[in-house]
Amino acid sequence: MCYLLVFERLNGFSLLHFTEAAPYYFFLIISYVKIINPSMSNELIKTIISEDPALRNRSVRVLLQDMDIDELLHTAGELEGFRITCGNLYHKVRASLFLFVAYRYYLGKNNDVCPQGQIPFEGVKAAFARDFESAIDLYLDEIRNKGNRNSALFSAIADSYYKLSFKYLFDQVKLSISLCSENYHLYHINGLDEYPFSVPADVITPDAETGRYPVGVDVSPVRLDPSHSGWSDIFFLGMDFPEGARVVNMSVNLKIHGSDDPVLPPCECYCRFIGESVIHLISIDLKTSKKIYTVNELFNFGNDYLSLVKAGVVASGIVPPCFEYKDIPLKDILQKLLGKQGGLEIVTRVNHIPKGSRLAVSTTLLSTIITRLMRFSGQIQEQTGPLTEEKRSVVASRAILGEWLGGSGGGWQDSGGLWPGIKVITGRLAEEGDPEFGVSRGGLIPEHYVFTRDDIPEEVEDKILKSLVLVHGGISQDVGPVLEMVTEKYLLKYEKEWNARLHGIELFDKIIDALKTGDMKEFGRLTTEDWEDPIQNIIPWVNNAFTEDLINRVQDEYKDDYWGFLMLGGMSGGGMAFIRNPEINEPFKKRVGTIMIELKKKYKAALPFIIDPVVYDFEINHEGIIARLLKGRDARMPAIALNRSHENREPEELLNESEIKSHYGFDARSHEHMKSLLKQGKISLATNRLSPAVDREDVRFDELSHFKEDGTITHPRGQKGQAYTIISPSFTKQGADEEELYNKGMHALKNSEAAIVTFAGGMGSRWTHGAAVVKPVNPFIKIEGKYRTFMECHLAKSRKTAQLTGVMMPHVFTTSYLTHNAIVNYLEN
Repeated sequence: MCYLLVFERLNGFSLLHFTEAAPYYFFLIISYVKIINPSMSNELIKTIISEDPALRNRSVRVLLQDMDIDELLHTAGELEGFRITCGNLYHKVRASLFLFVAYRYYLGKNNDVCPQGQIPFEGVKAAFARDFESAIDLYLDEIRNKGNRNSALFSAIADSYYKLSFKYLFDQVKLSISLCSENYHLYHINGLDEYPFSVPADVITPDAETGRYPVGVDVSPVRLDPSHSGWSDIFFLGMDFPEGARVVNMSVNLKIHGSDDPVLPPCECYCRFIGESVIHLISIDLKTSKKIYTVNELFNFGNDYLSLVKAGVVASGIVPPCFEYKDIPLKDILQKLLGKQGGLEIVTRVNHIPKGSRLAVSTTLLSTIITRLMRFSGQIQEQTGPLTEEKRSVVASRAILGEWLGGSGGGWQDSGGLWPGIKVITGRLAEEGDPEFGVSRGGLIPEHYVFTRDDIPEEVEDKILKSLVLVHGGISQDVGPVLEMVTEKYLLKYEKEWNARLHGIELFDKIIDALKTGDMKEFGRLTTEDWEDPIQNIIPWVNNAFTEDLINRVQDEYKDDYWGFLMLGGMSGGGMAFIRNPEINEPFKKRVGTIMIELKKKYKAALPFIIDPVVYDFEINHEGIIARLLKGRDARMPAIALNRSHENREPEELLNESEIKSHYGFDARSHEHMKSLLKQGKISLATNRLSPAVDREDVRFDELSHFKEDGTITHPRGQKGQAYTIISPSFTKQGADEEELYNKGMHALKNSEAAIVTFAGGMGSRWTHGAAVVKPVNPFIKIEGKYRTFMECHLAKSRKTAQLTGVMMPHVFTTSYLTHNAIVNYLEN
């Protein structure tokens, strides 16, 4: 006998199928429902599973703010039980982020919780191995069974919950893509005997005259996005809140203003057959190449600069994701694909646009790679021309997968270059028959509506082109953390950020109306309002001192001829646009370019510039991605250009060795001394450690002097940026008189017996995710309308102490050859 049990969706379950033992399991299910019924009073769980927007969109702060420690731990325990048993990955994501907030900001910062303590080492190891479930189990064992409640442990478990939530997101990306019928083979091939792809014969047949193999090339425009409704296209948001996922973007070709180059699609991917059984990856713009010999090497996305190209190969299906952990030699996969021994060479090129441009170059290039390789492997039959609507959607879904494989986690609007023209892209509610139906509220792939000439006549398009000035500020930053914060703030429904999102949604229709009518003055006003309110209220970090100064200077100089500002993509400083009176086209472009160069000189040590700022000329692309096949003498692959930057320099401009050493502070005496010690064996790698016989243990709590805040000072924890006045700061040390210590400290300060030393010799590469900036002069925070640097903040603390004592303490900044000139120039200016 077989039972089919259907009941209302509970925690994501909707259908179960059991054998004869079903009555027993049914009893267990009913018991389980009764057991968890009490936790249905848990407001966090209600918020997650509710279909009522009034409940679903409640802020986590409102739900947690009045709870004491015991209530927080009890609520977190119920929510953890829900997370474990819930079958819906969307609910798991939100539960994990709610738990992150509870432990990080409410338990971890509670005044009644000990601020220090031990974290189980096995939990740390598990977290480093990305086994977040095991790490959480170990941490919870400490909290529940061993009674360890301290901020360090709460912080550790919060970190694991946060990272687990994004792991769930990636799992959901893979699941959603695998459920699309066109992507079945990405995840369901068990071995080479089921491998379905084969290269068309004419693509791997050499030309009779030249002996060259055909070269297939796809080229794609990039996208400009006049509105993305607060990054509404990113994966989770677009599928969870499709009503609010709305983007308008333009597919454009471009060139640098003033150059002799033609206006062309910027992203290119070339592919051809080669005799060696490898996948040869070449990036022209990154000036790097690599031959891939193994499947493991292909799936190692972090060991070189070609992660995007590798992700394109995987997402295209040539080496599908399901082969990652299978023991299949790459040469055998290539043999099956090609029908003979050999491999393929893939060359990518991005013209005139650097990394981090905010023009969706990474996703556009990824889409171009996937399209080219799907053509090469026979998944797309047409070797030339544009894509069909159906194939565009398939490539777009695989580009989302590739973005997550490569680590950037972009959204669906970034594949806009696959489609032509100006288009509105909107999320759609999942319907019966969709693979997402019953799993998420929205579908993976949105709906695209490309404006026709009836919607936007040619004369209106001409107005748009003449009123928009596209620039690149020269700054390149990792947008990944911004997109993470957008996801986090959406899921947690913080009040200010949620209201800002709703405001952005209201502005969207007005921006579309202004575009369609060609009212560019109104368009500029609306995009500026979008920039100043919704965008910056959701993520303040999208702005920076360079962008702020640039907007202010352009606005001050052009007054009524300046109509507005437009941030492109995820953050400012890279791709941006100004809306201005079209009658001042050429002088405006020239002047904006000059202002950006001047500001780069001001901030060159403080912000991560990758190129000199540039102004672009652009046009609307009305074809979308398009392919051609090069044969015979035309079948040539582009090559990496040699770096000839030194060849045009005068001999006197090239520093000799001694000048370089002098310039960078080389100490010859110290160097010779260390070299002598090394030769004598007095120092070495082997001796650069403590002897195993030496006892090492943590400093005990009672070996340090502990100070606490004065009881009269109101300083609620968790309220960032709250100002308060120090009336009579006092410090309490165990076993010492409070007033005596205070008087000693004040006496020392007033008699100049103390000084402050700030270490300022590093480049802050971790702070900027790998970019080279001088961290002390980085304007990292906006205070009362002005961007402030680390040095300003440190000096402000010294001035505050001086106001208290009447004496300005000496404040010393140590520098290095990397930071000295920048710090000196900053202080002088």
